[in-house]
Formats: sequence, structure tokens, C-alpha cells
Amino acid sequence: MKKIFIVLFWAFGLSVAAQEIAPKTFFWGVVTGIEQHRLSVQSIPLKVMTPESPLAGSERTGTPGALLGAFVRWQLTRDLAIQPELLFSYAQNKVRFYPENILGRYRFMDVEIPLHFVVTNARKQLPLRASFLFGGRIGWNFAANTSDKLALLRERMAADIGLGAEIRLRKYRIQPEIVYSYGLNNLHDYRNTLFDPGISNVVRDRITIRVLVWR
Repeated sequence: MKKIFIVLFWAFGLSVAAQEIAPKTFFWGVVTGIEQHRLSVQSIPLKVMTPESPLAGSERTGTPGALLGAFVRWQLTRDLAIQPELLFSYAQNKVRFYPENILGRYRFMDVEIPLHFVVTNARKQLPLRASFLFGGRIGWNFAANTSDKLALLRERMAADIGLGAEIRLRKYRIQPEIVYSYGLNNLHDYRNTLFDPGISNVVRDRITIRVLVWR
């Protein structure tokens, strides 16, 4: 009988210890960063090209934008987690119209819902661990861009990939990372303007340097 009690005591003690060291499977935190947007305007060669032909071309760089949001993370396995996010961002891009050489400015006040998978090497409890991110996002631009030359759709879909490093700082974890967002849908809203016949696709790509913080 005593042996049975001893075995039960050790089994109970081991189960309690296992529960105490069990890792958390749910996190939530905030994210902030800066973004560089690129608005790529692809032109269609016209059948008859003259110096007066209406053409449009995107500037190489836009005005850096700001990013703020929140995220939640569920651990699916020891090394793999799923991470939905809610992001708010603001940025500007420029498009130049020829032959008048007029510069058009386009504002983007985006609300986005990314869904990412995060791979982190959790085999060792180190203060610095590398992470890899992949997934996609959908978003909506709430800024009004009225133009009689080129109109853009408000919705945007993209595929994301990123690299980061998870840093443990006492009770908090800080993860700086860089994310590349590749635009998937054509933003060109054909409204039969003078420039529409010479424009094929309009795609917006983004590079984001951001920091995630959680407990």
C-alpha cells in the first residue's frame, strides 16, 4: 500500500511540474513600424506613338509611411504559430503624366488584415531566436484620390514574406523584423480617361521595417 501511495505521489508531482513549465500557447501584442511603398504603373505600347501621346509612369520612391496595429498569436506546434493582425498605415506615392509632365499624388490610408504563419526555433530557450514569416493580407484604402487621369481601386491583396529576430527582455519579448508585401491584384480602375488606354496594370508593393512587442 505504501508503495502505491509513493507512486501516486510522484506521478502527481511530475504532472504538476509539467503544468508549471508548459509554454504559453496564446499571445497578444502591439506592432509599429515604417514602410516604403512602390506604386508600379505598367504601360501598354500604343499603336501610334507620338511626342504628344498620353503616358503615365510611377516615381521610383514614395514618401515613407507609418504603421500601427495589434496582433494575436496562437502556437500550433512548438515551432509554428498562426498570427492574425489588424494594421493601420499611411503613405503617399507619385505618378508622373506625360507629355504635360504633371505630377499626381496618391494617398493611402489603409486598414489591413494580414494572416501570417511564424516559424521560430523554439528548441532552445535562448535570449535571441530567429523567425521566419509568410502569409497574405487583404486591405482597403480609405483615402480619396480624385483624378481625371488615373483612378485606383481601394481594395488590395498581397502575399507577404519576412525575417525577424525574437529578443527576450525579462517579461517582455521584442521582435524586430522586415516584411516584403507583394501586391497581387491590379489597382487600375478603368474609367475611360485619356490615359487609361495606355495603362495596363498598377501594382503596389511595400517593404516594412517593424517591431512587435508582447509579454
